[in-house]
Amino acid sequence: MNRTTTGLALCALSAAFNADGVIALAGSDAPPAFVGILSALFGLGTLAGVVLALRGRRGGVPLAIVTRLASAAVLGLPTYFIGAPAWVYATVGAGMALGLTGVAALWTARGARAAA
Repeated sequence: MNRTTTGLALCALSAAFNADGVIALAGSDAPPAFVGILSALFGLGTLAGVVLALRGRRGGVPLAIVTRLASAAVLGLPTYFIGAPAWVYATVGAGMALGLTGVAALWTARGARAAA
């Protein structure tokens, strides 16, 4: 498995952790609805980028990278300042770790893709 495939797999797995924003909407101390919707959009955008990249489309990898970075910056980091339940911290932390590791793998593989 090369770095691109590994990075795409990590980004797809990280996108699954975006479901926590949607699940949290059902809780008693739910976040605003736009948080759940934005979380779902970032997750779906990442999955779309992964599918496009696996089909050989040029814009797939940048889409996966941008949506993972945006998810971490817009939804992930602010979570640690709002006093969320422990399970939210765990899923956000795991999703950010997987996503940023996937982005790093995709970023380092870009030179190999350009040379090919």
